[in-house]
Order: sequence, then C-alpha cells, then structure tokens
Amino acid sequence: MIYAPFPMNNRNFVIVLRLLLLLAIDTFLISRLWLGVYFVPHIFFMSLLMLPVRSSKTTVLLFGFISGLGMDLMMQTGGLFAASTTVMAFVRIFILRFYVSPEDEDNNIQPGLQSLGIRKFLVYTSILVLVSQLTFFSLEVFKTDSFFLILKKALASSALDILLLLFIQMMFNKPVKKKNERRKR
Repeated sequence: MIYAPFPMNNRNFVIVLRLLLLLAIDTFLISRLWLGVYFVPHIFFMSLLMLPVRSSKTTVLLFGFISGLGMDLMMQTGGLFAASTTVMAFVRIFILRFYVSPEDEDNNIQPGLQSLGIRKFLVYTSILVLVSQLTFFSLEVFKTDSFFLILKKALASSALDILLLLFIQMMFNKPVKKKNERRKR
C-alpha cells in the first residue's frame, strides 16, 4: 500500500486546483508587473495559508515545499521559493494556535477572511507573509551588510502581498448571514 499525504477527495482536489491556479496567475500575470525594485508581489502562497487547520505537520511542510518548488520551476529561482514557503509552513503550524479556536479546529476550517474575521486574518497573514518574504530576500541577497535593503524589500513586498491576498479573499468571500437574520425569515 502506498502512503499518500494527500488522500484525494473533493476538498484536497480543490486545494491542489487552487495551488495550480494561483501558481499560473502568479507566474503569467503578477510576476510580469513591474512595480519597482522593492515591490515584488506573489499570491501563490495563499494556498498554503488556507490549508485546513487539522492538516498534519508533515502535510503542511510538504505542501509548503512543493508549492515553493513549483514556483521555483516556473520562475527559475533555484530553490528560493521552496525555502521561504517551507519556513512559512513551519511557522504556520505554531501561529495557528493563537488564531484558531478549539471549535474551529474541531470543524477543520480553512483559515481565511470569512472564518477568522478581518483582524485575525490580517495578523495571521501578515506574520506568515513577512516571514516568507524575509527568508526569500535574505537568501536572494545573501549578504549581512544588506540588512536594510532586505528589510525594505520584505516590508514593501509583504504589504503589497497582504493587500492582494485581502482583495482576493474579499472577491471570493461569501457573505455570512447572522443568526438573527436567519430567524427573521
């Protein structure tokens, strides 16, 4: 019997499809935008941010590595994305403990704007995107005397990434009816 970290069911199919779609959009559309030296936007790691809460640690780390490797293959960056998304996946495991309630964990939610709310989503996303961008630019520049350059690029790119991810989440966010509104009908 072959062990599969992602048993292919409907939810996992959607997760893989989301990753492939985000990789394609990131590669063929977003990476073509020239916004200056400091703004390097990426959205493909939204698929990692939205993995279900109860995904195993191995699955999250493997998914982070594979998604980054996919971007590396498309952009020819030699492992920079694989390293940065693997670090992001590792930090995600610990960060989720602070932003997901036990009830949400039991329901195995996908962390997003709808499930976390705007404040928690922004903080959760900001931390993980900043970790990923700091790792990426530290490996890209790879000089200790370029600390402020790395910091400027990471902060500017993270801010743009967070805005893009928030925009995408708002575009595809289904409005949730409150309990009182349901009772009135």
